[in-house]
Amino acid sequence: MKTVHKLLSIILILGLVPFAFAFAQDDDTEAETLEEANKAIVTRMLQDGFTTGDIDVLRETVSPNMIENEEGSPFAEEFSIELMAEVTSMMASGLTDFEIEIIEMVAEDDKVAVLMTWSGTHTGDFMGIPATGNEVSIPVFDLFRIEDGLIAEHWGVTDNLAFGMAFGMIPPMEEDM
Repeated sequence: MKTVHKLLSIILILGLVPFAFAFAQDDDTEAETLEEANKAIVTRMLQDGFTTGDIDVLRETVSPNMIENEEGSPFAEEFSIELMAEVTSMMASGLTDFEIEIIEMVAEDDKVAVLMTWSGTHTGDFMGIPATGNEVSIPVFDLFRIEDGLIAEHWGVTDNLAFGMAFGMIPPMEEDM
């Protein structure tokens, strides 16, 4: 009788392992699908909304109640999609051929981290800085939290030294140092 119980136990375990594995794969697939969807939201906001100031794209990708955690951001005091569109339009008008190159994007759960470069040519007035004609290339790191299909929170780090030098606010560093 013990042999029969052992045999039934083994059969039961062997029968459940593939069943359990199938459920584990479904959970992994759901997480990957959610993470890919979150990456798509951030990519669309950056490349179709932020680079142009397209308020419709910003409304489709950013929560009107987004929390801004980046120190010194124009959105830190009080966020609104209208202000975001205004600032991004100003960037697009000050930087000819303004684009964002996504170097690396990683998603886990509701967070998306992006390492990118903002680039363009400073041919127009930008935040009160007259055109310099400089080629601009600024490294940026952003972390976004997605909630209900919208960007709900943002943290960011911009290379302010590169920013200042690109816009002529800080003299270029001498190479013979």
